Amino acid sequence: MTCYLHIGTHKTGTTSLQFFLKQNRELLITHNLYCPLSATMYDRIHHRMLIPILEECFQNRQHNKNLFECIQTNSYKEEIYKLKEEILLHRNFDFLFSDEGFSWWFVDKDKVKLVYYFFKELGFDDIKLI
Repeated sequence: MTCYLHIGTHKTGTTSLQFFLKQNRELLITHNLYCPLSATMYDRIHHRMLIPILEECFQNRQHNKNLFECIQTNSYKEEIYKLKEEILLHRNFDFLFSDEGFSWWFVDKDKVKLVYYFFKELGFDDIKLI
């Protein structure tokens, strides 16, 4: 499965893109692109909940553990469970995630690696940054 991770920086039209993705979600599905609703906020395709989940993984990571075992907060665990279910149900699609908060993460090499392994553990074998 392919994951497109939109990491648009702040003030570059990301909010407009996220509204567009939400309004055209069904059309995108007909083109084999799925925008998950899990981990979204603000009534658009804005995966803002992934950043605090990743931050918790980063703070609690242990190199011999599955990343998701590092999540302590119950609401984060529930969100990951819902996201995994959504991915499983749509495993024949490419996925698109969007959050400008990712742009701040990509200044730290260890956080870049964590994002990569996070999406790998979700089942994506091809991760593209856009």
